[in-house]
Amino acid sequence: MEIFNIINNLCFYKKKPFLTSQEEIKEFSPYMVNRWISMVDENLAPIVNENQKFINCMDEETYHTYLYMVIPRIRSKKYSYIKGAKLTKVEGEEIRQILCENLEISEKELDIVLGPDKVKEIINSKGFNN
Repeated sequence: MEIFNIINNLCFYKKKPFLTSQEEIKEFSPYMVNRWISMVDENLAPIVNENQKFINCMDEETYHTYLYMVIPRIRSKKYSYIKGAKLTKVEGEEIRQILCENLEISEKELDIVLGPDKVKEIINSKGFNN
């Protein structure tokens, strides 16, 4: 059984809990289910966050039934995984290198002399994130 079938059952269709075979129970991953449910709807994220503490206390089948009862039925919609943006060379790193060249010191020495917080403050003041 795919994780998407589990998510659809828990969030959209609300059919009776359907982890029937031992193989399905073994494939059930509470961590991944929680992760995907929090991406389905922003209103479900606080519910999932509160339920994180129960992952280790319950077995998979009990946890699935618990989620089935706790998560409200929502309107069916398309959901997809949101990938983070690929980072190339960050502009903040370029500023760090310019500081090192101007002061004629290494990056380690820059952190020692100015402190990592001050370096981040300088980079952020130029409008870049480090």
